Order: sequence, then C-alpha cells, then structure tokens
Amino acid sequence: MEIVYRWGGGLGSRLFNQIINSRSNSPDRVREQVKAAFFALGEDDPVQALEELKSLRWCGDSFGTKVLAMRSPESAPIWDEIAKACLSEFRIDGKRIRSYGQFITFCKHIRSELQRKGKEPPRGESWYLRDIEMAIFQFGWDNGKFKWAHHRRTSLNHACGWPMPLHGSLRWPPTQGSEDT
Repeated sequence: MEIVYRWGGGLGSRLFNQIINSRSNSPDRVREQVKAAFFALGEDDPVQALEELKSLRWCGDSFGTKVLAMRSPESAPIWDEIAKACLSEFRIDGKRIRSYGQFITFCKHIRSELQRKGKEPPRGESWYLRDIEMAIFQFGWDNGKFKWAHHRRTSLNHACGWPMPLHGSLRWPPTQGSEDT
C-alpha cells in the first residue's frame, strides 16, 4: 500500500499515514482487508476487492483502485476523480457511469472494440483494463489540470475510432450497424 502512495505523489504519504495510524485501522485489520481484497481479485471480482479496501477508514475509490491496479492491471483500472470527470457525460443505457462496476464494464467494452478492430495491445499480449483507463486518463489530464469536458469526449471518441455521440446516450452494448459500432 505504501508503494501506491509514494507513486501517487506528496499527498499520498499523508493519506497513507492516516490509513495505517487510524484508531479504527489496526495493523491486523489492514492486513486482513488487503488479503480479502487480493483474494477477491483472484476470484476476478475487483468490485468486491474495492469494497474490502474501502472498509478501511480513509481509504476511498482513488486509493483503493490504485492498490488494485498495481496488483492486477489486467482486471482493475483506476477509478479516481480524473476517470470520473472524463466519463461524466457518457451514458450506459441512459445512465451515467457512476460506479466502479460500470466503469469496468465500460473499459471491457472498449477493450472488445479494440480487439475487434485488430488494434495491437501495448505489450503484444492482451489489452489490460488498466491500459484502457490510462488512455482515458491521458485525455482528461493536461499538465496537472483537467481538460474541458468537450475536449475529453471528442478526444476519447477519436482515440477509440468509435463515433460516440457527444451529447446523449451510448447504446449499451452497441448493436451491429448502429452509430455506436
């Protein structure tokens, strides 16, 4: 866990200390929750893994998913404020992407589209969900600042080669012949 906070920058070390020094987070409890989270990841359930970590005081979506992504980049993207802001205008069946589970489903769909279109993954193996999330991050972050929402949406659309509407809903999952495929 400490490695994640060192990687995350200056604020990270302060938050890490809050987690491990909190009265409600004994060292045994932290170990138990991390072990339970890693077990859930092994069972291919990153949503449950995040819930295990979030049961620790001071551990939220951002830190929890960073721990999971470091452990299992294949199945656990980072769900932080940047990812949330980047996807704030996208819809799945008319609903905003508001949960880690929805975000994972969205990343899996993009992965399927990339594979269907024959796009090569960065390591030559398979696309990790973390690869997809890192691309989303790049389109939402510009020299330490959030990019404007319209720019994020058009950049993500262009990068995926996938004509998603800028306003309105993404048909989930896209059907053959629809404007979303």
